[in-house]
Amino acid sequence: MKKNMKKSNLAIILILVVLIIAFIIYETIKPETGTKEEKLAKCLTDKGAVLYVKPGCPFCKAQKEDFGDAVEFLGIVDCSVQTEICDEKQILRIPAWEINNKIYYGKRSLEQLAELSGCEY
Repeated sequence: MKKNMKKSNLAIILILVVLIIAFIIYETIKPETGTKEEKLAKCLTDKGAVLYVKPGCPFCKAQKEDFGDAVEFLGIVDCSVQTEICDEKQILRIPAWEINNKIYYGKRSLEQLAELSGCEY
C-alpha cells in the first residue's frame, strides 16, 4: 500500500513539474498581444511623441479615430486647455505631431507616423 502511495505522489509531483516547465516555456515564447494600432501608440508614447489637438477639430477627431481604442495609449495635449504648452512649442495648426523634437502638421497615416518615429506598424 505504501509503495502505491509513493508512486502516486511521485506521479503527481512529476505532473506538476512538467506543467510548471510548460508554463514557463509558454510565457517566454508567447506572441505579443495587442493590435497594431496599440503597439504603434505605445511605441510613439515611449519615444516621447505627442499629438496636439483641440475640441471641434474634425482632423483631430479623425486622427484619434485612426487609433481606435488604442488612442488611450497616446500622449495627447489639448491646446484649448494646455495653452501654455502649445504656445511654448509654437503649435501653429492642429492636429500636430511632435516626433523626435520636430513638429509635423496635419493628419498623418499610421504608416507615416511609424516611418517618422521609427516604430513598427
